Amino acid sequence: MGDKEREASNFLKENKQFNKLLDAMKEKYIRMGKLSGKISVKDLTSEESLALSAIEPEIYGKDFGDVSIKKFVNYFTKGKFEGIDFFEVFNDYYGGTLKTNREDKEERGNKKDDFLSDLLGETKEVHVELWLKAVMEYKKYGYNIFLKQYKDDKNILREIILNLQKAMGLISFSVDDGIPLATLSSKATKDSHYFDIDKCAGKLLLQVLAYYMEKNMNYFLEEINEVLSFNGIIRDEISNSTITAGLFCYDESEEIIGYKWFRREMEPIILSIHNLKGIKSINANQKIVFIFENPTSFYEVLKECKNLRPSLICISGQPNSSTHIILNNLMKEGCKIFYAGDFDPEGIIICDNLKKRYGKNLEFMCMDKDNYLKIKSTNSFEDRVSKLDNIVSEELLDLVSVMREEKNPAYQELLTDEYVRFIRTRLE
Repeated sequence: MGDKEREASNFLKENKQFNKLLDAMKEKYIRMGKLSGKISVKDLTSEESLALSAIEPEIYGKDFGDVSIKKFVNYFTKGKFEGIDFFEVFNDYYGGTLKTNREDKEERGNKKDDFLSDLLGETKEVHVELWLKAVMEYKKYGYNIFLKQYKDDKNILREIILNLQKAMGLISFSVDDGIPLATLSSKATKDSHYFDIDKCAGKLLLQVLAYYMEKNMNYFLEEINEVLSFNGIIRDEISNSTITAGLFCYDESEEIIGYKWFRREMEPIILSIHNLKGIKSINANQKIVFIFENPTSFYEVLKECKNLRPSLICISGQPNSSTHIILNNLMKEGCKIFYAGDFDPEGIIICDNLKKRYGKNLEFMCMDKDNYLKIKSTNSFEDRVSKLDNIVSEELLDLVSVMREEKNPAYQELLTDEYVRFIRTRLE
């Protein structure tokens, strides 16, 4: 900037009669990116009104009015300041930091891109690296969470990414060799709550794991449990448990005495992750196991079929790591799995996920359109029907089609008699 422009800038700073006009011009420039058109000024002092009347005579004696930016620039760049670059003067008046909204957005975008590139250069762990590249390229896979944390504090975001790398090195990616989420957090960061799922770090951990599974993460409870369980992360070893009955639980050489009593008496027993660590193998009566979503159905079937001694499992609304450990053990022994759940979007998602996971080893029990229509309620799941969009299991498609039309849930507690008949045909 030349001496003449600097002198003009100092003149405006020392003579306050144009302050309100200049501030209004600044707001318009930031918003529109140019100095043109008219601007309104108000609450003018008598001194300001007199000064502006030299440009717009009708303002004289008033405390408001409209001023042409072009007229003001022409007025100011005559005489003493003729030939100056007005924008340089204008920019210097505001400390040399004038930027339009567009320029500011582009600059912030460039800084963010530079930050991401630097962060990617620091990322060596393959799962985090591939996920981060996808975040940058597709603006998905947790991008909004990532961007919010960047805006809040980019240094904390960098710390989270580095800690995610540490966490990936501690995960087995196997349900049979799980690590509690609190233990994972402690070992990676010395903070047992660092990866809690309601925190930014926990949400991004889920996004990395979901990307590894080629799954979109929407943070439904059933999705959270599935992603953690699939990758061998346990919410905790005690409360992560599954209700069972009639299972054979073995140590190295024989059936474990305590579990044997529960099986012999056909009493339900809760198996936690902690319990399962002491069990070497699990089997089922006639190598068939029947699984129910809800405890009431589980208990009613247990009462009605006690003489048949069926092997039963209840997932209590959602399969967790302990459930998958049990099912993996049963599969190793060549057991057949039959599953029955509720006829609502969440229940069908559970069915679909189990089928995708266990394939031909799992079949559905009474999960058909006839049973659905027989017991459907008058409630509605219309606001949740979109959850059925991604169901892929062929065995469910006819049922899903009918459920889309009806939009009414149906609950398995009304199918106890059907379940009993189904089990009798398999075990008698």
